[in-house]
Amino acid sequence: MLTTTDNIIKFLNSKNSYELDDLGVDYMTETILEVKKVLTKNNLVVQLTEKCHTLEVAANGFFTRIDALNKKGLPSLFVINDKLMTKEEYFKKL
Repeated sequence: MLTTTDNIIKFLNSKNSYELDDLGVDYMTETILEVKKVLTKNNLVVQLTEKCHTLEVAANGFFTRIDALNKKGLPSLFVINDKLMTKEEYFKKL
């Protein structure tokens, strides 16, 4: 992200006021700050997306293993309406 931000800042700094006007940039400082904010938020979204994918893969693996154990006779962790049992209820069922 810093490389992209640095490149945009260098680009804006290399332009004179007439060129910036042609680009629609009224206030260079505000524009640079806005670019930094947008790129920071984009980086955060990318990181969160990657983390969600990692967690989804782990959860799917867990449920695959639980399903295999249920098929071998392990009592299900769920009761009515996909609600988890309490620890005590589950131990009674075992």
